[in-house]
Amino acid sequence: MGLDTYAAQWLAATGEGSGSLSAEAANPTGVTVSTTYTTAATDASKNIIVEVYAPIETISNMSITSVSCPAVKSATTGSGFVTVVTVESRSIFNNAVGGSPQANINDIEIKLNDILYPMPNTNFSSGLRLILDDDTPNYDVSTNVQPYSGNSFANTEWSYDEGSSGKQMIPQEVSPTLVRARTNTLVIKANPNVNFNMQVRVVQHPVDIVGGVKIIRHLGDSEVDYLNGIQNGLSLGGLRTESSEETFTLKFSGVNEEILVSESAEWYHEIFTSWGDSYDQTADLSHLFEVGTIS
Repeated sequence: MGLDTYAAQWLAATGEGSGSLSAEAANPTGVTVSTTYTTAATDASKNIIVEVYAPIETISNMSITSVSCPAVKSATTGSGFVTVVTVESRSIFNNAVGGSPQANINDIEIKLNDILYPMPNTNFSSGLRLILDDDTPNYDVSTNVQPYSGNSFANTEWSYDEGSSGKQMIPQEVSPTLVRARTNTLVIKANPNVNFNMQVRVVQHPVDIVGGVKIIRHLGDSEVDYLNGIQNGLSLGGLRTESSEETFTLKFSGVNEEILVSESAEWYHEIFTSWGDSYDQTADLSHLFEVGTIS
């Protein structure tokens, strides 16, 4: 809404001008109970001006709090364990065109710590397998068969590549700078009118060094009886029905350590009423994505 004369004078006294201001927190129409403004890690200092326009109705005491967040610390590496995140497609449909199943990789968005990892294609059993470490030499696996329990392709084969017209699960390593020692956030989003039926798995694997190469052990090895982690299925959006954008969020820590920690799991979607209004709904799915033993 613009600065008054006194604010401009105050800025000048601090050695800055109005051009250094950011407008992220501007809200001329009010109604917000609380506002959060976050500075970037590269900001050496920041002036924050809060202007209150009267008359104003408050429902509680007004306060301004400044919190200094610690720098992001990378996850443990070289601990004898590595965390692997798998998102496997069971089906992807886009219902927007006459109810016909049509989909492309842009219908699904998968992010780990705000970094986008595109699906290879929309075929059944295609997906992502992210190794949350990027040491040299590259990781290898002792065998390519039976990495997990179950009978899906991602359970019975560590990697497969039938090309863009077939199933693809090609493991990729993630730089340690993108993996956090504390909370890591996996967000899977389906666009409006898109149905994404998937399997999600986050598992701690033992690692051995053989001939200078880091070897990932899994259930297909005779010496590995069980793994620690999370595995479950979930469906976003409705099959051949109209649906809003839906999002699944999983937060976990303990990366590249022996024990994984599940911090939360939520499912979000928007519901439209018959009058054209809408409201948000969030469901707690923690009981479906608890850490346990995979054997």
